[in-house]
Amino acid sequence: MCVLNVTEHDANVVLTFYFEDREPLRDVKCIVPTERTVHIRLDKPEMTGGVQIPIGVPYAIRVQSDVPIIVQNSRLDATQSACALMTTMAFPA
Repeated sequence: MCVLNVTEHDANVVLTFYFEDREPLRDVKCIVPTERTVHIRLDKPEMTGGVQIPIGVPYAIRVQSDVPIIVQNSRLDATQSACALMTTMAFPA
């Protein structure tokens, strides 16, 4: 997930992961510095505050921030030698 902060203040970002068959993983936090981007690898617990996101389990993500941010989410299927990549911009509601 790419998070872009174009503001003049650090962005305090909080992620919540929702699943079909289990309780949400809440309060996954990261800071995106002023006028910077942070690429959060969701398969690496060291980038999600030690939280292990289950592999092969469908989920949705709620992204919250104390300043306006831009989020681009990418999914890479690395289960085969011919990798597939999908990316999309989040839609604020």
